[in-house]
Amino acid sequence: MKKSTFFKLLPVLFLAFVFNSCDKYEDGGNFSVLTAKMRITNDWTSTALVIQTGSVTYSSNQEVLSINKDGSYKATGSALGFSYSEEGTWEFNDDNTQITFTDDGGGVETWIITKLKNNELKLTRSTSSFGVTTTYTKEYESQS
Repeated sequence: MKKSTFFKLLPVLFLAFVFNSCDKYEDGGNFSVLTAKMRITNDWTSTALVIQTGSVTYSSNQEVLSINKDGSYKATGSALGFSYSEEGTWEFNDDNTQITFTDDGGGVETWIITKLKNNELKLTRSTSSFGVTTTYTKEYESQS
């Protein structure tokens, strides 16, 4: 009788283990039948862009980011009163927790993916200069 109960509970225990061990993205999107590449290739509209330097915080939501399956991307928007447009290539790191954008001019930015769902994306990145750390957080919703 004990053996039968164990085998009935085994699938439940397995699923509990799988869901608890899938903490790849801090804010969610840890389990999906779609691959990370399938989820991230999309046209994204920013819902929040927060730039925090020391105690100063700037917020905006003016960016459209198109990430394509062929490894290319295009970003257009405005921040701090300046408009911009850039194109280039993107790639994941080995475990798909970071994405690196390399623009056509050779500029490279690596972002930590904290949320990756079919319709939501959240990226963060920090830089330091002269002892001051600036943290950038971008949140997006899918356009499709």
